[in-house]
Parts: sequence; structure tokens; C-alpha cells
Amino acid sequence: MKIRKLYFYYICGASLILALIYFYLSFYNNSIPMYQYQIGQITQEAIKAPFSYTIFKPEPILNHEVNERLNILLPIFKISEDVKFNLQKKIDYLFLEFNNAFESSDTLNFKNRLSKNGFDLNQNTLNYLKNQKNRLFVYSLFTEQISLIMRYGIYDERLTYPEIRINDKNQIKVYKKTDLLSVDEAKRRILRSIDVSTLKNVADDLLNSILEANLELDQVSTEKEKNDIRKSIDPVLGKVEKNEYIVVKNHRITNTDIIKIESLVKAYKEKNLQRDYPTLILSSLGQFLFCLLLLSVFYTFSMIFFSKQFEALNYFLFSLSCFVFSVIISVVVFYSFDTKVISVIPFPLIILVVSLIYAGNYGLLFAVMDIFLVGQFLNWNMYYLINLFFASVFGILAIKRSNQVNYFIIFIYMLLGFTTSLIAMTLYRNEGLPLFSKNLFFGTVSIILSIIGSILFAPFIDRKLNFSSKQTLLELLDFNKPLLKQLAKEAPGTYYHSLVVGNLAEATAEAIGANPLIARVGSYYHDIGKLTEPSIFIENNVDSVNIHKNLAPTESSTRIRDHVLNGIQLAKQHKLPKVIQDIIIQHHGDSKIRFFLHKALEQGLIIDENSFMYTGPRPQTKEAVLVMIADIVESTAKSLKEYNSVTINKIVNDTILKLLEDHQLDDAPITMRDLNIVKSTMIPILESVYRKRIEYPEDKK
Repeated sequence: MKIRKLYFYYICGASLILALIYFYLSFYNNSIPMYQYQIGQITQEAIKAPFSYTIFKPEPILNHEVNERLNILLPIFKISEDVKFNLQKKIDYLFLEFNNAFESSDTLNFKNRLSKNGFDLNQNTLNYLKNQKNRLFVYSLFTEQISLIMRYGIYDERLTYPEIRINDKNQIKVYKKTDLLSVDEAKRRILRSIDVSTLKNVADDLLNSILEANLELDQVSTEKEKNDIRKSIDPVLGKVEKNEYIVVKNHRITNTDIIKIESLVKAYKEKNLQRDYPTLILSSLGQFLFCLLLLSVFYTFSMIFFSKQFEALNYFLFSLSCFVFSVIISVVVFYSFDTKVISVIPFPLIILVVSLIYAGNYGLLFAVMDIFLVGQFLNWNMYYLINLFFASVFGILAIKRSNQVNYFIIFIYMLLGFTTSLIAMTLYRNEGLPLFSKNLFFGTVSIILSIIGSILFAPFIDRKLNFSSKQTLLELLDFNKPLLKQLAKEAPGTYYHSLVVGNLAEATAEAIGANPLIARVGSYYHDIGKLTEPSIFIENNVDSVNIHKNLAPTESSTRIRDHVLNGIQLAKQHKLPKVIQDIIIQHHGDSKIRFFLHKALEQGLIIDENSFMYTGPRPQTKEAVLVMIADIVESTAKSLKEYNSVTINKIVNDTILKLLEDHQLDDAPITMRDLNIVKSTMIPILESVYRKRIEYPEDKK
């Protein structure tokens, strides 16, 4: 009863969080209605203006008008100080290279370095600058002339404008090209200041690699001018009067209708229409009750169909958290993006994560509840959610049907489900191909985002919360896993025994509706504790009998019993899922270690029977029961001298009967009908494993 109350408190907490989200959205979004109409879509209902409002030009139209006016005007340039600074850097670099090269006589590498940096100088220039005095003079000359010429506006010859606007000390002035200098004219002006022909030729060669235009576009002034133009444009398109129809029912939406609807939303915001607090609180209370009802129904169905998972409270808490996060993600996208791309909501993300961590059937129940929870926060606009819901259902189907988690297959299934639903909805709503294509694109983006998110989050959550997702269990079946490799190498008898137990447990789990994957993985790892001391177990060492002859029965019992506790330590060390740890600790229950108990009694020792019992607990799940039965049956069958249907039948029946008499199965949700199915499933497998091989003539010889 206390546990159920705890579940109820958590449901109330989740419902309260969702109600607070609703209150926040209602308060800060001013109860503004959200319209998700798109061009070409057929309206399902008429929209009437609740008040008079102004129709404003949308941003694309305003930007188009601004750009049209800007295109008429000449661009604004400025004289760049950066160009002057860079030119001086070029000169400094060039003459530093000259000094280093001519002092070290490394002229070959020097020319290669200059060429890589854009300096293509002829041999006469290099010969002239070998002289240090010439270099000092040319460096001084260039520094002075560049500083002087950079005071003028130098334009690139590729500019085709007859006039150029220049920002001169925050004043925009118009210059004719004849008032400015081209790069060639600037070079000629510098060369006219040089009288010596040899020096003039050197300067000409150097200027070809150094000089460049110093006029560049003035982005700041251009943006300011753009803003001034925008302010001068009338943003109003028209007006809608109160009670005037914005759109009528069964009308195909046009671009003009979209502009009117967007202006209505803007008018709502400007009017700041807020609900009064009492109404808002009552509405939030209704939201709380609806979420409480929905989550209570979810809990009820979960306990009926998935009670095994929900025996652990952290599983249910995780599910409630997933509902809350699903709402938050959907709300953030819904209220942050344009309504035209609202179908990009990654609604399937949380559903995929839940389906990967739990079973696929549980994911379907979660998806059904999630669409109702999320839908109310999106103004019950179910068009996009329905399509994404079917994508989620098909994704769950892919996870359920595949033995391996293949995300590409999941994507194909989800895309198929989404496309099929979208085609049906498009035909029903009489929407055109352009709108279908747009929705298909955004839906595909949503599916891709959801799959990427599940790839990132599902394994992380699985590890952190120690869940047992299908992917994690499949990875544990890999024989290259450290524990299984160590078991095969150091305890080969136990390793082979575990494989046979796995075959038996998996087959019987399928037969009675338990989880075959958990049964097989639990079987593979149930005896890993024997790695601590493999030689004392007879399947690994035929001389183990001699070891136990020299030990007191209580010591032998303790060392045998410890393989369960050692197994748990190894499982925790290697971070095995809790469901596998449970099988390890439960696979012997609290049964007696009869061989050494009888040995102690035969020796007349005074004993405490508890020292000859496993610590338990008894099996709590069907999978743990199946591993226990398979473990005993396989170990007993190996000791038979003669294998036939009678002897194998007797082993299985006696094993189950003995476990029932010892009350080892009392705590597990398994029925007599299940046990009868286990018998009928296990016996043929044992017969095939231990069937006597035909004796060929060579064998007789």
C-alpha cells in the first residue's frame, strides 16, 4: 500500500509540473491563439476578427522594398586604415627577408619564399637590393611614399561605378572617379617622384607586388542607411474590421490570408490580452486534473501489462520524466519556430528512447499517452502529431522485429509510416503537392533529429540508470566481452555449462512469454563468480573431489556458496544491468547445498544448517526461475550414465517438483501452467543435446 501511495505522489508531482508549464505558457504568451495554416491548405473552420487591427507587411516584403531602394543608390566605401597597415607589414616582411637572405647567401630558398608570399621580383631588382645601402634607401623611400599615397582614395579598376560614395569623417560624400586614384595611377604618382632610372625600375617591380586599393565597403554606414530606408517605408498594408472574416471555411489559404493571420497574432501581442488570474488558475487546475487522470491511466495499464518493469520505482520515475521532457521539447519548438516549420518537432525522440530502453510494446503504450499529453500544449493541433505518431509506431515496430538495433532500418520504417500517414492526411484535406513536399521535408528532418537524439541519449541513460535495454543485452552476448572470454579460458566447463543453460532458458522463455534475451544473457553470466576459484568446481576440474576431501564440509560449502557473492561483485565491477545482477544472486535462491550438508551429517558434526544454504533471495522473475531450473537440470543431466527420454523426463520433473517443495518458486510470477510448458519445451532440447551418437564401425574397432 505504501508503494502505491509513493507512485501516486510521483504522478501528482509530474502532473503539477505539467500544470505549471501550462500556467507559464498561458501567462507569458498572453493566451495568443496559434494558427498553423500554410499556403494551399484548405481551412477547416472560418476565422473571424475579434477586434479591428492593422495588416502589416511581413518581413520578406519589407526587406524586398528596402533592397530595391538600396540597389538604386551607390554603395558606400571608406578609406581603410587596415590596408595601410598591411602594406607597411608587407614592406617590413620583404626587407627583413632581403637582409636574412643576402647575409646568409641563401638566395635560392629566399626566392621560393618570396614567390609563395606573392612577391614575383625580377633578377635586376634582386641584384640592386643586394647592396645594404640600396636596401636602406629603398625601404625609407617606400615607407614615406606609401604613407603619403594612402591619404588618397585608391580604387580597384574593376569598379564600374562612374561615381563613388565615400564616408569621410561620418559624412557621405560623392566623388567622381577622376577625383580619386586607381591602383595604376597611384603607382605612377609614386614613380614620378623618383628621378634615377635604375631605382625607378626597382620601385616599379616592387610596387607591382605591394600596392593595392584602399577603398573598401563601409558595412556600418550601409547598415545605417538600410535602417533609415526601412524606417521611411510604410509598414501598413491595410486594415481588418471587427467581425470581418479573415478566412472562410473550406477556403484555400493564400499568401494574403497568411499575412492577415500573422498580423492578427501580432495584434494580440500588442493588445497584451491576458486572462485574469482566477480564470488562469482554474484553467491550470483543469490541466492538472487532466494530466493526473492521463498519467493514472498510464500507471494502471503499465501495472497490468508491464508489472515486471514497474516493480522497480526508478523505471516508473524515468517514464514520468520522459513525459515531462517530451512536453518541454515540443513546447520549445512550437513556440520558438515559425508555424510553417512546426512539423520539425522531434516528437518521436522520447518515444524511441523509451522503446530502446524498455520493450517495444511498452513504447507503444507510452506513445499513445504521449500524443494526448503533448497535444493539449499545442492547442490540440493534431495534424503534425498524428503523422509523427505513426512514424513513432513504425519505429517501434522496427525495434521489436529486429534482433539487432539497426538505426538505418528504424529510419526507413519511420519514414514509411510518416509518409503513408501524410499522404492520407493530404488527400483528406485536399492539399496540393507543394505543401505535401514541404511537410515531408520537415517531417524527415524531425525523424532524423529523433534518431540522432536516441543514438546519443539512449545508451547514456541506459548506463547511468543501469537499465537493460535491448542494445545493451545484445552487446553482452558478444563472446569477446571480457567476462565471457575469461570464463572460456579459465573455467571452460562452466563456460560450456552456461551456453547450454542459455539455450534452455531462452527456449522456455519464448514458450511462456518471458523475455528470451534476458534469460539467455542471465544464463551466460549466472556463474561468473566461479572465476574466483574455478578449480573447486567439478565441471572445470575432475580432481576437485580430492580438493574437497581435504576440507571440512562447512568450508567446502562456504567456498561453493561464495560463487554467488563473487559473481555479484564481478557484475557490479563490469557494470552489468541490474536485471542480470538479480539473476546472478537469485539463481540458487536460498536452497541448501545438500552434498556437503549430508557429508557433515554422515561425519556426525554439530552444524548450523544456515551455513549450508545459499543466501538468496529466491527468484523474483520468470527469467530467474528459468535460469535456476535450466542450471540444475543441465548439471544433473551431465551426471547420467544413460541418456534416454525416461531419464531426462525424470530429471526435469524431479527438479521442478523439488523446487516447489522447497518453496523456491513462491516469490516469482510463474504458474503451474508455465511450469508444464517449461517441461515440454526443455525435454526435447535436452534429448537432442545428450542424444547418444551412432556407433560407427571405426568406433567399435
